[in-house]
Amino acid sequence: MRRIEGDFPLVPRADDREQVVINRLQVYRNQTEPLVKYYGERATYCRIDGARLPDDVTADIIKAVESFP
Repeated sequence: MRRIEGDFPLVPRADDREQVVINRLQVYRNQTEPLVKYYGERATYCRIDGARLPDDVTADIIKAVESFP
C-alpha cells in the first residue's frame, strides 16, 4: 500500500488496531463524557472546537476567558 501524498510506504501505527479504538471509546464514555455533562451544566463551561486552525481556536479561548469577570 502506498501513501497518497508521496512515495513512502504506509506504516501502520501500533495503536491503529480495532481493540485500541474500542478501548479509547470506552474510556471516553466512562471518564470524559460524565465530566462534559457535569461541567456543561455550569455557567463557566465553554465548549471550544479544537479541530480547527490553531489561530481560530486560540481566538475562541481568549474570547471565552475574557468573557468571565
